[in-house]
Amino acid sequence: MRLSVAAAIVGLTGSQAYAADPSHVALDVFAFGQRDPGAVEAFGVRQRAGNPYRAEGFDYAAVSVDFSVQLSEQWAFRGNAVGGWIIDEGEHPLPATLPETNVTSASPDLLTLDSQAGLAWTSPNGLWRVAPGLFYHHQKSYFIGGPNLEISRSLFGGDTSLFLNTSFRLALVQGAAWDGFTRGQDFNTTLNALVGWTQTWHPSLLTTFSLQYAWQTGRLHSAWNYVVLSDEKSVPVQIVDERLPSHRHRGQANFRIRWSPAVRWSFGLDLGGYLDTWSLAHLSAQPNLELPVGPVRIRVWYRLSRQWATRYFRDLVRVPPGTPPLLFVTQDSDLGSFWSHGPGWLLSYPMGRAGALSWEARLSGYGFYRDDGLFALGGQLGTTARW
Repeated sequence: MRLSVAAAIVGLTGSQAYAADPSHVALDVFAFGQRDPGAVEAFGVRQRAGNPYRAEGFDYAAVSVDFSVQLSEQWAFRGNAVGGWIIDEGEHPLPATLPETNVTSASPDLLTLDSQAGLAWTSPNGLWRVAPGLFYHHQKSYFIGGPNLEISRSLFGGDTSLFLNTSFRLALVQGAAWDGFTRGQDFNTTLNALVGWTQTWHPSLLTTFSLQYAWQTGRLHSAWNYVVLSDEKSVPVQIVDERLPSHRHRGQANFRIRWSPAVRWSFGLDLGGYLDTWSLAHLSAQPNLELPVGPVRIRVWYRLSRQWATRYFRDLVRVPPGTPPLLFVTQDSDLGSFWSHGPGWLLSYPMGRAGALSWEARLSGYGFYRDDGLFALGGQLGTTARW
């Protein structure tokens, strides 16, 4: 796929060159809490909230460092690292008819580490950008990591800009599952290809439209997810691993419009949707507003989305004795059907310069509520230094 994209754009002229990005270091602190109100009610009489057989509440705290250092006009070194702590809401007792009675919610209490680093090369004429790197994720008894490569180019100039991007990632997956036992090793492969078009219609009005294709193969189910099987009387009798296909194709379209009636003011609307070969479909709309209040810049938004479940999702899986389970099945609520409402805000404040450094502080808050009962609140405090 990358070779075909490269062949298609070789020889095109009139391209807009990439500008060198300023070097920066950013430090952020995150806090996030998700609640599952159905989990606190007695099993068998509670209302559905997310996964009907597991509590999905947890708290998460993290610190991240993100940096980019411009080594020369052509080369930059980039990376980030995130250290997090997941605090489980508590054990969720399952029906006594199941042999496992202490399966927890989203995960046990654990520390997580995510990091990635790599080089970014911009061609001398400024028309190409190539960024190879490595990424890594680790948590209790679970590891995923490997190389990735991104190639991009911006075409044309002036009021019309065409952007092409393709990325490839190969990951080694290894670790224990929900029951504490390992399931061996696997390799995941991900390919993304994106084409975007930005059009400036007026000094105060611009639009962006993009199409994206993604392909994944390998171990695509979650090691932490399980499925509860019930007999012909709907009595839970067994727990098995989540089972999902080992390949996935996804198409996505996004549209953005921005109108700026005055300097530092902006009204916008983001629309998006995707559909994949698991039949998972998602549509979203996000109006937003940016405005200045003295030196502070404020951004507020409200995201409304609707998701339709994958064909493999089942609230109840009946398997009579002697009948093999379904080939593919999940009870992951994130792959189910729901409406979601997500407000948020961001404050950014330029703190001036200190020698060659310019500083900025930011504070944000966000959350969501889903009509299957799950809701969450989170926030972020951070600062960035550029030079």
